[in-house]
Amino acid sequence: MPKTESTREILWDGATVDIDPQDARAGLDAVAQLVSEWTPEQSRNQVRMALQRLDWRHRFTELFQAAGLRSPRLDADLKAMAAELADASPSI
Repeated sequence: MPKTESTREILWDGATVDIDPQDARAGLDAVAQLVSEWTPEQSRNQVRMALQRLDWRHRFTELFQAAGLRSPRLDADLKAMAAELADASPSI
């Protein structure tokens, strides 16, 4: 993954796995090691971070604002997402 300002803004530690593209065996070993260490809490954190940083609805909000538009449905979706994230429910 390129280490650019844009990727630092939207990605978080643990969002990607750096593997050596020249050594397939080492890459598979690295992935296998990470899988063996994976926990349910890591999974929940990945979902939370993806919703906060990658969900397309955030981008639509920016586009709508730039165009001077509003979407009650989009606003409601984002409000519901924020409430769910605030609850930090184990189901997400």
